[in-house]
Amino acid sequence: MTLAEVQDLYYRALCIWREMRGESEQARLGCYWAITNRSTDMLNRWPKTLYGVVTQPMQFSSFNPTDPNSSKMPSIRNTADWQAWNEICSMCDNPGEDPTQGANQYEALPDGAQRPPWAMQSRMTVQIGRTRFYKL
Repeated sequence: MTLAEVQDLYYRALCIWREMRGESEQARLGCYWAITNRSTDMLNRWPKTLYGVVTQPMQFSSFNPTDPNSSKMPSIRNTADWQAWNEICSMCDNPGEDPTQGANQYEALPDGAQRPPWAMQSRMTVQIGRTRFYKL
């Protein structure tokens, strides 16, 4: 495995951990596939590497400098976070089928929050827990 491949895998797992560590395994899997689906997009709307997709500015809130999660890292000292990290790494090794039906966006907003302009009901593919997935 090349260094670039290791970097891709690490950043995808870190993005899932930061964005979804409090969510279900299915929602985490949805995040996995949204990232992957972006990197394989035939319309070239996103970078082709997982690292590029995850670190593209203003795409994943947990990588935006103003987001409180942007500096969080899994730590063995925090049992719940470390367990989530290990579960995510295992899932990334064998993700299985895409439960999002090709989604490349998702949102999980608190009740009453403003939806992003791209979050149109007609583009929603599935809702897993409180996370809605969209194919744009």
